Amino acid sequence: MSGYRLASGSVLGAALTLVACAPPAVEPKPPAPAASSSAAAAASAPLAEEAEPAIPKLRTGRIAPIDHADPLVLKVRRHVMDGDEQLLELPLPQFASEAPGDQFWFGTEARLSSGSAPLQLVGRGSGNEMVLWLRRPKAEANSELAGDAYTPALGAQPGHHFKFRAPVPSGPATPALAAQWAEAASEYLARSPTLFGAAASARLGQRYRLVKAAGSGGRGFGSGSELMQLMDTFSGRTAVQAALAIDRGGALLAAKQPRTLPIAKLQPPELQRHPWAELSKRLAVTPPDEPLAKAVPADFYFVRAKSFGAFTEMLSLVQSIGAPAADLLDGTSSERGSLPRYLAELGIETSDLSRVLGPEVVQDFALTGSDPYVHEGSDVTLIFRLKSPLLFRAALLKALATHGAAHGGTQSTSFNHEGVTVEVARSPDGRVRQHHAVVGGMELVSNSPAAIKRVISTLQGKSPQLADEPDFRYMLARDAQVPADLLAFIGDRFVETVVGPAQKIAEARRQIALAELGAAPVAALLYGWIHGRSPVAKNQLLQSGLLAAGELQHVDGGRIDWAPGIAPRSSWGTPAALEPLLDLPAVCKVSVIERDRYSLFAQAYRRRWSEYIDPVALRVSSSRRGDGRSLHAELRVLPLVPEEAAAKFDLGGDGRVAPAELASGLRFSIGIGEKAYLREALDGLADFLRSGSQSFRLDWLGDYAMLGVADRNELLRTLRASRELGDMQLERPASPEELGRDWGPEDELTALVGSPVYMVIGLRSRVGATVALTGLRKLAESTAPGAFSWAPLAAHRGAEVVRIVAHERGQELALYYAMVGDALLVTLNRSVMRQLIDQAVDGKLPQRAKKPAALAQQGQVVLELAPQKRGALRALLAAALSAAALEGQRSARGVAEAVLRGVPESAHDAGRSAQLSMLYLGVAPLTPDGRRYSLAPEGIADPLRGSAHAPKWPSVPAPGSPAEQVLGTFGGLRSDLSFDDEPLLSSSGPRLRSLRVRLDLWLR
Repeated sequence: MSGYRLASGSVLGAALTLVACAPPAVEPKPPAPAASSSAAAAASAPLAEEAEPAIPKLRTGRIAPIDHADPLVLKVRRHVMDGDEQLLELPLPQFASEAPGDQFWFGTEARLSSGSAPLQLVGRGSGNEMVLWLRRPKAEANSELAGDAYTPALGAQPGHHFKFRAPVPSGPATPALAAQWAEAASEYLARSPTLFGAAASARLGQRYRLVKAAGSGGRGFGSGSELMQLMDTFSGRTAVQAALAIDRGGALLAAKQPRTLPIAKLQPPELQRHPWAELSKRLAVTPPDEPLAKAVPADFYFVRAKSFGAFTEMLSLVQSIGAPAADLLDGTSSERGSLPRYLAELGIETSDLSRVLGPEVVQDFALTGSDPYVHEGSDVTLIFRLKSPLLFRAALLKALATHGAAHGGTQSTSFNHEGVTVEVARSPDGRVRQHHAVVGGMELVSNSPAAIKRVISTLQGKSPQLADEPDFRYMLARDAQVPADLLAFIGDRFVETVVGPAQKIAEARRQIALAELGAAPVAALLYGWIHGRSPVAKNQLLQSGLLAAGELQHVDGGRIDWAPGIAPRSSWGTPAALEPLLDLPAVCKVSVIERDRYSLFAQAYRRRWSEYIDPVALRVSSSRRGDGRSLHAELRVLPLVPEEAAAKFDLGGDGRVAPAELASGLRFSIGIGEKAYLREALDGLADFLRSGSQSFRLDWLGDYAMLGVADRNELLRTLRASRELGDMQLERPASPEELGRDWGPEDELTALVGSPVYMVIGLRSRVGATVALTGLRKLAESTAPGAFSWAPLAAHRGAEVVRIVAHERGQELALYYAMVGDALLVTLNRSVMRQLIDQAVDGKLPQRAKKPAALAQQGQVVLELAPQKRGALRALLAAALSAAALEGQRSARGVAEAVLRGVPESAHDAGRSAQLSMLYLGVAPLTPDGRRYSLAPEGIADPLRGSAHAPKWPSVPAPGSPAEQVLGTFGGLRSDLSFDDEPLLSSSGPRLRSLRVRLDLWLR
C-alpha cells in the first residue's frame, strides 16, 4: 500500500508541476491573448462536468473448503511415550506437502475422534514432506487412530477437510521424537505476536532443555536495556514484558541486586522553569477562580467538569467513539475493562449518579490522580462540591450496594487522617475499594488510601495546592475567554514527579512484579495447549515441570496466591489491576543497575522532551448542532519555546489562514507568512530552477495554500490497492472468472485520471505568477519536448480554464488550472474546477484578516474533514478504518488462541473464556469487528470472518464494528494549529511561543 501511495504521489507531483508548462493565465473579464481559432473556440465553450464513475463494491462472501469423502489411511512412522501421553508422527498426503510451509503450518488443524484435544502440530519432515504430530493419552496407546484434519485456504484456493485413520503404531520407540516435537511447538508459539507466545515458547524450551529456546542468560537485564525501557512512560511495555517472561533469570538477577544507594542521589532530568510570575504580570489578565483546585495536590493532574452530567457526557463520548478509535489507532481490538474497573473500585455508577446528581445537587466536580498509568492501575480521587449532600450520599450508597453485590459484598472500616474520618468499603476480592470523606464542604471519593490522605492534607493547607501554582494560574488567565465545560491540566510539578526517579523506578519494579504474576497463568495455559485439558491444581502444574515452585513468589519474597481459574494476586495486585504506585512502599534505596538505567533514561528524556513539553491545558465544551452535537476542544501546550525553535515545526511562519466552512471533502490549508520556512525553501528551489542568467522567483506567492480532495467517486479507485494488503485484505480474493471483469485501474497513472484532488495557491501578484509560469514553461519545453500539450480549454463564470495533458506509456493525464482574482486553482477533475471557480468568484476562499486581534485567532495550519453520508470519502474512510482494525487481527487472535486452547473446557463459552483472559492476561481480545473468537473444529474462528480453513469477508464496514461505530457517530471535524506569541519579557530577549490546537468535532 505504501509503495502505491509513493508512486501515485510522485506522478501527482509531476502533474501539478505541469502548471508551469501552461501559457500565462488571464483575468476573467479582459480579452484573452491572441490564439488559434480552435483554441479560442474551446476557451469560449462552457466547462463541462466530469462524468462520475459508479461506486465499486468489494467482493464479499466465503471460500468454501473442499471436503474429501473417503478417509485417508496414514501410517505412523515414529512414536514415543512422553510422560503420560503417546506422541506420534504421521506423514501427510501429497496435496498437503505442496502447500507453502509457513501458511500450512499456521492454518492446519487436526483432531482425534476420541480422547482429549491437545496441541497437534504440522511441520516439515525429511524429504521436505509435511508431517503431523499427534498426542493422545497413554491409555489409548494400543488402539487405532482416527480423526479429522483441516488445511487453510490460500488466496482464492480453498482449504481441505479430510478424515484420516492410522493403524496401531508398531516398531521401536524413537526417543528423539519428543525433543523434535517440543522444538516445533516452541517455534510455533514463538511466532505468535503475543506475550503468551513468547513466554510459553521459552517455558517449553526450558522444560525440554532446548538449547536455542532456553533463555538469553540475562542478556537484557544484564545490560539493563529492558529496565530502562520500563521507565519510559508510555512505550514498549508489551515487548519488555515478553523479554521479562523469556529472560526470567536475567530479570531476577537484576532485581536481586542490593538496594543500598539513597534515591536522593539520583539526578532527574533538568526541566526548564519559566518565569510564570513575570509572564502573568505582563499578560495582565486576572485568572478565573477554580475552587476545586484548592483540594488538588500541586503534583497531581486535574480534570474539572462544571457538572457530573458534563463529565459523564464526555465518558459516553469516549465509550462511543474514543475507545473504538483508540483500538483502531492502537492496531488491536480488546477489552481492557479500565472504566468498569474504576467505577467498581470507587463504588459509583455514572448512569444513576448523572441522573440523580443534576445541577441542583452537584455544583461542580473534579477528578485527580498522581500518575498516568491508568490501564495498569492508578489512584483516582473524585472531588464534589454539593448543593444537596443527602441526595448525593443516598445515590452513592445505592451504587456501592450494586457493586458490592457483584463482588461478594463489602466490609466497612474507617481510619482517621488529620482529624478527618475516612470511611472505607472493601470487597473480599479487592475490586471494590471505596474511600469516602467530607472536608470543608467537599465530598471526596477515592480508590486509594494514600491519595485521599494527600487530598485531605491539601485541603487543610498542609500540602501545596495546585490552585497556588504559578503555571496553573498563568494557564487559567492565558485562555480565560475559552469556554470550558471540562478543563484538564497537567503542570510542571506533575511532569517532574512522573519523570522523577521515585516514580520511574517504582513503575519499573511494578512491571517486573507484573511479569512474575504472569508466570503461573502462562504455565497453566501452556499445560492446556500440550495436554488438551487444564491443570486441576497448581501441584499438577508443578509436577509437569512447566512451573517451578519458586515462581509462586516475587523476587522480594512476597507471596503470589494463585489457583487454576482465578487471577494471580499479591501485594502488587493482579494482572488486570495493579496496585496504584502511590499505595506501594516508597522507593528510598536503589540498586546500582537501577541508578545507571535511570541516568540513561534522564539523558534520553532531556534530548527528546524537556525543551518542548511542560504544562498542558485542555478545555472542552459542547453544544447542539442540527440533529447532533458539536464538541469544541482547545489544547494549549506551554513549552514557551523560542521563536527560532518553534520554526522547526512551523512551516508557515507567522502566516494565518481562515478557510470558509468545508461543505464536503478533505482539505488541508496553511498560512504562509513573510518569514515562513516554506517560502524560504521554495525560494531555494526557484534559484535551483533558474534558466539562463535570469533566476526564477516565487515572490508572487500569496498568504496561503490549500490542498484538498473533493468527495467524488473517483477517489475510490484507490480501493484497488487494498487488494494487495495480504493479511489485511478487505475483500474476498477474485476467482478466475471474476478477474476479467475486475473494477478499477490497472496502474497508478490511470488511477489519477480525473482524480478529485486539487490545490489552491493565494497570489500576491498575478503578473509575477504569470512571469514565473512562463519561465517554467520554457524550461519544460527545453528539457522534455513533446511530453506535454497545453491550450485553453473552456470557461466558467468568466474564468478561463487551461488544460495540460501529459503523455506517458500511451496514456493521457489531464491537469486543469485557472487564475481567478488572487488565487491559482489547480485540479485533475473538471467538475472540481467548476466548484473551485464558484468558491473563488463567490468570495469563499480565505481572506486575510484586517485587524491583528482577528488574525491572532486564526490557525496557521487547518485540517478539515467533512464526508457525505453516503459518499466516496466515507467509503474510503470505512476501508481505511477496517484495514487498520485488521492490522491488529493477528495479535488479538493470538491472545484468544492462548486461552481457548489453554482452557479447552471453557472454549464453548465465549463469556467465560473472556473472563479467564482478563484474569490471566489482564485483557480480553476482540475480533476486528468487536466480537468474540471461538475454537471450532477447524481452528480459531471469527463469527464474521470465519477461520483460516473457511475464511469469510463481510461488508465494509462490518455491522457493529468499531469502524461502523466511529463512522456512524462522526459527522466531520475541523482542527487548526498555531504557535502563539506569549508576553515579551524584554525588548532584547527572544519572542516566546506556545502551541495551540483547536478541534471542532461534529457528532450525529
